[in-house]
Formats: sequence, structure tokens, C-alpha cells
Amino acid sequence: MKKQVSFAIILYALVSCGGRETTPSSFTKAELDSINLLRCDSLVFNEFDSITDVDFLPIPKNIEECFTRLNSIASERRKAWIKCLTEEQFGSKMHFGLGMTLRNKWGLWANSELARYFYNLGVFHPDDMSGMILNSYHRRLSNQPIKLEEQVEYYQNYWTDLGENVDSILDLVKNEENGEKKSH
Repeated sequence: MKKQVSFAIILYALVSCGGRETTPSSFTKAELDSINLLRCDSLVFNEFDSITDVDFLPIPKNIEECFTRLNSIASERRKAWIKCLTEEQFGSKMHFGLGMTLRNKWGLWANSELARYFYNLGVFHPDDMSGMILNSYHRRLSNQPIKLEEQVEYYQNYWTDLGENVDSILDLVKNEENGEKKSH
């Protein structure tokens, strides 16, 4: 009940402080996004999730196992919060929190089986891997298509635009998977 009252007070303050017409159509997109973000955050206000290192083990081997592990960790309130946010909001809010935890605990920096799964998809940077996990999880909870291939293409284009030769990295990964080592 406290959350609803707090949310109502904040919403009233946002609406009444402008001294202008306050019908929903009179709000800017940024104002509506802010109001929605407050509404979403009120779903998990002061919620304490007792997530421990053990909750992240064993390390998933693929995206479906990531969903299973995240579903076992996230409370129903946390899932409702995730669905309330846009994909972009969720990704930016979680990059340095849950995203960093995934990168560290799931061995995305350390050549884990999950990291190799992403290498084989053509994704090489742990930030990109955790971003794909978070975006895909948001999409799964929101009943949206995962579009994994499109996400891979997005990250490959990102690195290509920065001047990285993605094809040579792909060849190197494939050679290492086949047991061939490139000598320097």
C-alpha cells in the first residue's frame, strides 16, 4: 500500500508542477517514459533479493539454459519489473549490475562453455554476450521473438564499423575449436 501511495504522490507532483494542461496527451514522450519508469520501479521498491553466488551455478551452456537459470533466480515481482521496462531501459539498468554478475559468474571473460557458445554464434566480447542474454531474457518474458541472429548481426556490424575484422576473428575461433593453434 505504501508503494501505491508513494507512486500516487510522485505522479501527482509530476502532473501538478507544470502549471499546464495535464491530460495524458499533454505529456511529452520523455515525461511519459519517466512516469512509466517510476511505475515500473515501484514494483520492486525496497525488495531484497537474496541472490548468492551459488544461485548462478552451474554455468549455463546456451541461451535456453540462461533463461532457465535466470527464471530460477528472479522473483515474480522482479519478472514483472523486467516486463514493465522497455528492452533498452532494462539493458541499461542491468549492464553494470546483473550484466556484470553474468559476465563474471558465468565465465564470459574466461572461455566458459557459455562463452564458447557465443563465440560459435559470432559474438566475441563479454559485454555483447551479457547484453544478448539480457535482451533475449527481456524478450522471452515479454513474449517477443528472441531474434538471436539479428542480435548477432547487430554486434558484428558494431565491431565491423569500428574497423575490427570480424571474419578473421571467426576463423581464429573455428581453428581453435578444431584444435589448430596459430603460431606467432
